[in-house]
Amino acid sequence: MIEIGKQEWNRLFKEVLVAALRMTRTKESMLVATQNDHAREATQRAFERCLRVRPAEVSSVDALRAYLVKAVRSELSHANAEQASRSEREGAAAVEEAAIGRSVNASAEVIHLEDARALRRRKRAGLAIERLRQELTAQSDAIALGTVDCIEAGKTQPADQAALLKCSIEEIYAARKRRKRVLEKILEALDGGREEDA
Repeated sequence: MIEIGKQEWNRLFKEVLVAALRMTRTKESMLVATQNDHAREATQRAFERCLRVRPAEVSSVDALRAYLVKAVRSELSHANAEQASRSEREGAAAVEEAAIGRSVNASAEVIHLEDARALRRRKRAGLAIERLRQELTAQSDAIALGTVDCIEAGKTQPADQAALLKCSIEEIYAARKRRKRVLEKILEALDGGREEDA
């Protein structure tokens, strides 16, 4: 195996990590954070494997990069197969439980934690709507504020909202965009505050 310096290793790690990120981005169902974690873990394992095996066929930086990218692909493939196998086992266990007639209930701790999360989400949503109303009132945006009232009344279609607010559908669409921008800023501020409290 070739000898390279720390800077070259760092650059090579970044290049292989980018390749791993591209490989994980093809999975539409994964969350971005999960994709980044999978890519980083696969890259780390590929480098560990390379240092452990010390492949003799690697005689240049390009050959080393190619070896590492193949090792990453292998790691990701193995992880995906393991995940699929786990899902199959869990599915089979659920079918077996249903066939036998036993049901699996969540523990009291899990139920309590879920209830607490749900309560926090409801409080956050209520606070966000309250702040949204205040902000739209301060901006004198009657149509955007009216769309909030319409949504609370169960009127979510633009045509229904336009009829209730006595304006055009185009004005409803523009108000929705303004409302969405204001709400995004409010949620961003709330999330920032929550991280400070934690």
